[in-house]
Amino acid sequence: GNNANPPDMMLKNGDAIEVKKIESPDAALALNSSYPKQILFSSNPMISSACRDAEICEAKDILYVVGVVKNNSLKNLCMIYGKNYCASEECYSRIRQRIKTGVETIDGVEFSPTRELGRINRVDPLGITYLRVRDVHNRRGKMAPIRQPRDFDWLKSKFENLRRPHKKSRQSRQINRRQIDSLQNLR
Repeated sequence: GNNANPPDMMLKNGDAIEVKKIESPDAALALNSSYPKQILFSSNPMISSACRDAEICEAKDILYVVGVVKNNSLKNLCMIYGKNYCASEECYSRIRQRIKTGVETIDGVEFSPTRELGRINRVDPLGITYLRVRDVHNRRGKMAPIRQPRDFDWLKSKFENLRRPHKKSRQSRQINRRQIDSLQNLR
């Protein structure tokens, strides 16, 4: 995935994972053009074809992983399933469709088909500028239900040496793989 196409990653035969970063537990969580989801369906038009074709699966549970990061240091790590955190897809899609229909029925404006809420053409006298109407979703702050996981210091200590290398050398991939494998034996 990327900013426009959820999820950020998928576990083979497992969950879809959305990774988010905020600077304080009270900060709003930016979900961008992807409304919050309980489950990621393969029929979702926002997912990429690579994601859709990665495995045969109609739906995957979504795990939101939210890191509270300050000065490049992980302060809190919160994980919660979409089923426990989000309303149903119908809730979000119903309001989105009402807004989209409302925008498209404005008289005297030229529209183009789009997956976004709308695209209005010729908004300037020269007729060369268009306006994109996008849905950008944020969740209110207060990660209270998942704010202070137990044993966070222990978990943080296990991950503090895991870094994403800037250049993917074979040696750095092997080191990270060994570190990740060693975590599987911990409880």
